[in-house]
Amino acid sequence: MRGEYETFPDARETIEDMVSEGSKIAVRHRFTGTQTGPMGPYPPSGRSMTAEYMAVYRIEGETIVESWAEWDNLNGLVQLGHQPTQACL
Repeated sequence: MRGEYETFPDARETIEDMVSEGSKIAVRHRFTGTQTGPMGPYPPSGRSMTAEYMAVYRIEGETIVESWAEWDNLNGLVQLGHQPTQACL
């Protein structure tokens, strides 16, 4: 998380939907932020991005013990200007 906030210091995440069954919770998140720091091999772009992603968390007691997340990484790179738009076609 520290790296994410170094890259996107204005990052904001919201929970759009949440469903639980047994020890698992499925969550639809929305992330917004401006890339002002490096992200792996990509230099700061100064551009903003918005991404929705899904995550499933397994809970034991009051602790998240496992998590799985899926999001459209290519779309994020296009929004930040690191990949050409036609890459999504």
